[in-house]
Amino acid sequence: AFAPANVFAAATFTNTDALSVKYHALTILQQLLNLHLQSGNIPALIDADLKRLSFVRQTSVLPDKEERYFKSLLNLEKQYIADTASANISYEIAGYYNQLADKYIPDQNELNKFDRKKAIEICNATIARFPKSRGANNCAVLKDQMMSKSLSFTMEQANQPETPIRAVVNYRNVQKIYGKIVDLTPEMEAKALNFDRDDKMLEYYNSLPALTTWSVALPDDGDYQTHAAEIQIPKSGIGKLLVMLATNDNFSYDREALTWHITNITNLSCISRAVEDKVDYFAISRFNSQPLPGIDYVISIEEYNYNSRKYETKTLKSGKTDANGSFSYTKPKDFYANLDVTLTQDKDKFSTSQYTYNYYNEPQNTTQT
Repeated sequence: AFAPANVFAAATFTNTDALSVKYHALTILQQLLNLHLQSGNIPALIDADLKRLSFVRQTSVLPDKEERYFKSLLNLEKQYIADTASANISYEIAGYYNQLADKYIPDQNELNKFDRKKAIEICNATIARFPKSRGANNCAVLKDQMMSKSLSFTMEQANQPETPIRAVVNYRNVQKIYGKIVDLTPEMEAKALNFDRDDKMLEYYNSLPALTTWSVALPDDGDYQTHAAEIQIPKSGIGKLLVMLATNDNFSYDREALTWHITNITNLSCISRAVEDKVDYFAISRFNSQPLPGIDYVISIEEYNYNSRKYETKTLKSGKTDANGSFSYTKPKDFYANLDVTLTQDKDKFSTSQYTYNYYNEPQNTTQT
């Protein structure tokens, strides 16, 4: 079934199931290829043959079907390399390399590390060979997708004051990232949560004054793969911080990538233990893990008000921790909301809620079929 078009079109397939969809599809493909082989319509022949190879690839049970499929593509491209329609074959070959690149696992499977780079090289050659062809247009779209930037990072929900913050950044096609920290007040945070569109929230966050800005160069292997690196975020005093990372210094997302976290800079910490509907909480020092008696606490949930069309905070319980730094809450029947706990000691405030956001724009071009 992976044989050249003329061999496939003349082949005889045995079948014991008169209702076999696969068998009837193969016979239809044979008829179609025979028609185009006789007419000499090369673009139509290539189009039909690509559909045939794709179908056989999907339905074949041969253990080496991927290798056979790829070899058939290479032979087909070589046979019609001078024809404009060969750009469609080159596009499929580039797509195959792009799929192989997804098998790359750092430090485990290095074999496919540079396959996406190979795919981009094929796209470039195809665009240069037949720039106005359908295949070249599809290659341009695929190339944009492979070269698009992605960025995300993870960090602790809370961090100690006056200590550099450690974070792990995951990135693709990014050589340098830009960061900024905003001292986030409760009023700022409440306003941001009421935006019903992410881009409006981003515009608002970008309008806030930055406490600190910095940039970090990232290792770049030129393989168009996703990588991870540990970075340090500048230290800060007690407070709630918005940490933003972007692939450009104006923090826009037009063909760029942007991500942010909200984190607490605090000496306070909270651990919990749930037994059926009762949740026991313990306020402890983030510095030495000792219990914190007499700390103000608030247990709350976020509820959506359909009249005001805004989220509102509803307090369920409040008070001070006991001599062991503990407090508790018993959930009512059929209670499914996530509980937020806020601890306060003088100017130090810690909340268990956290917000993470990743934003990037994919290329808007479309492929042609």
